[in-house]
Amino acid sequence: TGRETGIHLRAKQLIADKLRIFLPAWDGCPPGMPNPPSALDSNGKRHLGRAVDLPARVAGLTSALLEQPLGGYIPDVLAEDQEGPLLIEIRVTHAVEDRKAEWVSKDGWRMLEIDLSTMDRDLPHDPDAFERSVLEEVANRHWVSHPAAVDMWRQSKSELDALMAERDAEIQTSRHTAEASLRHLR
Repeated sequence: TGRETGIHLRAKQLIADKLRIFLPAWDGCPPGMPNPPSALDSNGKRHLGRAVDLPARVAGLTSALLEQPLGGYIPDVLAEDQEGPLLIEIRVTHAVEDRKAEWVSKDGWRMLEIDLSTMDRDLPHDPDAFERSVLEEVANRHWVSHPAAVDMWRQSKSELDALMAERDAEIQTSRHTAEASLRHLR
């Protein structure tokens, strides 16, 4: 609708004009990557790996281009911050599709989605509140793709898996020792 298009256009332009954006902490996306990673040993005890520490922060942007083609994809905003390229999607009606998220992740791009779909109907009429919602809101954004965080998570999970293999070997040895002691007592 016209309202949705207007919100979408205003949000993108606001990012380009202000050249700053609040980036959320990495919370363990994509699905199946809880932060920190966890695993169960053969006794059923849960162990936690090292958490990926990418805290929330306000990022200054060195550039922000609207609707720039990027291969077979056109992000709402193609920005640049101190970590490099950052794709920003503004959600007014539809979330980033799984296919698009997979493509972005596979190609190694960071992508942030700002969800304005539940915005109060009157908020766009208050310029300061709209700006806070687009640039600073904590709860309305998440990482669609953050390759560096995923790499850190995989490293932590690999370390945890190695620890679990050692722990399970110790458990197995302890069980065999206990069984041998019981046989000896009989």
